[in-house]
Amino acid sequence: MELDRDKLQREIHALYKREHEELGEAGTLRQLEEARKWDFSGTLAAGGVVVFPHAGVHDCGHQIAAAVHAALDSGADKVLVISVL
Repeated sequence: MELDRDKLQREIHALYKREHEELGEAGTLRQLEEARKWDFSGTLAAGGVVVFPHAGVHDCGHQIAAAVHAALDSGADKVLVISVL
């Protein structure tokens, strides 16, 4: 069976959109706040990396947000983000 990558990408984008809509602003802000439990900015500032799952916003949004906070708080001028499907 051959993988239809275009279809898969559309399905993933639809899933993420639906999850963002379900979370709403309040849910998104909750995840951003929950992400503050972890501070990886020192890891990035020291040249390290942050790896996180992104199976879905609903389940992994706080982990994604922790990585974003780390990037913003690290003092780095540039951040390289690689997403693998």
